[in-house]
Amino acid sequence: MILDIEFETKSPFVPPLTVQFYTNTLDPKIVQELRQIVIDEESTILSKTKPQNTDEQWADWLTNRLWDYNLLDLDYPAIAYFKDWIGQQYLTYLKAINIKPEKVWVQCWANLIRNDGRKINIHNHADAHGNAPQQYSYVSGNICIHADNTKTYYASPFLNKQIFPLENVIGELVLFPSYILHWTDPNLSDDPRISIAFDLITEPVFNMIDNRNYRPLFNYEKNQ
Repeated sequence: MILDIEFETKSPFVPPLTVQFYTNTLDPKIVQELRQIVIDEESTILSKTKPQNTDEQWADWLTNRLWDYNLLDLDYPAIAYFKDWIGQQYLTYLKAINIKPEKVWVQCWANLIRNDGRKINIHNHADAHGNAPQQYSYVSGNICIHADNTKTYYASPFLNKQIFPLENVIGELVLFPSYILHWTDPNLSDDPRISIAFDLITEPVFNMIDNRNYRPLFNYEKNQ
């Protein structure tokens, strides 16, 4: 489903910006399998990767390791299914908004937030987590794997405090332009809040950056 979100401006020279998000829901069985995979693999990922932020508060957090692994490399049928499904949703999204699909690569990571005061702060993925030129900003996505009464907030790129909250619904995927600012609530539940996020980049960006974490999303030629 395409969700049109209109961001207002305060300038007579800048028209309102309508941003087209895309949502769809993953099979609940696959969602449950992904939840268990993230929980089971958390300690292994932490042991094999290095934190970007070495402050003690963040050092043992999967979100702080996203530069050093790709969740889609894990050898599970549910992960393989999920990767194919992302590719299908990407193609559906671009077809719905009349943009020609391109050859793309994906970086994917898990966010596991316990009731410990942590939250995902305001940010965007315009540089593809690789210091890419932001004018190449493409598509990012997240899917809620497990959550209890939390929201993800999306903000105007004009920074005029216009905020659109979306409830974190288990199994719901959201695709959006990577330049959109977003953040989350803290998790106040005893159960961890789990999501999976990813960036899609095009060939020019792939050739510009340290691309060791990116993998081809699908067989581009086959989908022409």
